[in-house]
Amino acid sequence: MMKRYVAPYTGYLGGAVVLNILSAVFNIFSFSLIIPILQILFELDSTVYQFVPWDSADMGMKDILVNNMYYYVTIVIGKYGASNTLLLLGCFFGLMTLLKTGCYFGSSAIMVPDRKASCRERV
Repeated sequence: MMKRYVAPYTGYLGGAVVLNILSAVFNIFSFSLIIPILQILFELDSTVYQFVPWDSADMGMKDILVNNMYYYVTIVIGKYGASNTLLLLGCFFGLMTLLKTGCYFGSSAIMVPDRKASCRERV
């Protein structure tokens, strides 16, 4: 029964769902990884990270991703210095926040025609 009411808006709903998922993904990258990276930058973490192959069966995919990210951060620190790496990471987190916010508001904007149409149907 609801199918006939939802059918004209599937494009809007699909776009809103995709943008909400992107917003959540960018939210993960925007701030959740900042503390461990700052620990590496300010040498509070003395762990020496080695590159782990992506198809390694010893670790889970999340552990491989985090380890390799820390490995690349330590390489960038060694090559460009801590202050330049901090500037680069600040720009990266700023970009992730901008993308997250853009996707969130884009999702809201996509749903505006859907809200207008549903208000017209009630009247």
